[in-house]
Amino acid sequence: MTIEMIQLRLFIEVVTAGSISAAARRANIVQSALSRRMQLLEFAVGVPLFTRHPGGMALTEAGKTLQAHAELILANYAAMEEDFDLLRDMPSSEVKLGFAKSLSTLIHGVIVSDMTRALADVRIQMMEATGTVLQRWLLSREIDLAVMTTWRVDPAFEYYPLWREHLFLALPPTAEGELGDVLRSLRHLPFVGVPGSADLTKVATRALARYGVDVQPRFETDSITSLQNLVEKGDGLTILPYFAIPQEMFQGRLRLIPIERTLPRYLVRRASTPLQGQARKFMALLPQVLLQQVSGLRWIEPRDMNQAVSWSKTIQDYTD
Repeated sequence: MTIEMIQLRLFIEVVTAGSISAAARRANIVQSALSRRMQLLEFAVGVPLFTRHPGGMALTEAGKTLQAHAELILANYAAMEEDFDLLRDMPSSEVKLGFAKSLSTLIHGVIVSDMTRALADVRIQMMEATGTVLQRWLLSREIDLAVMTTWRVDPAFEYYPLWREHLFLALPPTAEGELGDVLRSLRHLPFVGVPGSADLTKVATRALARYGVDVQPRFETDSITSLQNLVEKGDGLTILPYFAIPQEMFQGRLRLIPIERTLPRYLVRRASTPLQGQARKFMALLPQVLLQQVSGLRWIEPRDMNQAVSWSKTIQDYTD
């Protein structure tokens, strides 16, 4: 069975218009030529696709089956054309990397100190955002890769596991004593959240529920610095991942208490758009450089670099 793409397009035109004559006008084709193409299409599939009546044409069961397949084929073909148009226009030496704001210090250090030396011909653009925004940027092709956290699988993306990162309950530095007593005494303080971090809020809820602390955010900010300052001044409490906490915070500016859950970090890319040239080398090298940077840190559990791991559309085997 041989069917050409133009036959599928014209078939959908007939289905949409409801008749050969109307479809011919829409497609700017001679009616007799369109009728002949539909006859050849029916011959190719071996069964009638239409029933004809005075008011136009209706699909047979076989026609409905072909319509479902044709729409899917045409949508995939259009997506393929769009991807290759993008690849033709995309400079192979440019990479746009997005990352969670809590990873700003780590990522900037890695890019400046290691990646630019290893790949001197690659132009790197870096953009910070919350996880929800990073996913939107990946889909709209505003970035090529993202280092981020996710607990949910989306078939539009592929994931490469990097490390698990410990989370800390951040309290004012004056909060002294047993944790349970401290939390009960601080129940009047608002829990400060990060926009688009519903999963992190759930983690906080499980960790603090036993102490009667309400962790539904009364307000949110996507500024890590603002979060730290609010807690330090005693105006709120929050949960922060390890890399969101400057080292001086571990020296008394906040009371930091590790909680049981960890934060999974992934390198994420759009599933249907491969990178090319030097950009592809960047994608292969970045996980190695990041893992070397975090290995040996007390509150980081890096993926075993000797373990064979590839890009996957699932995160189930890595999240806890």
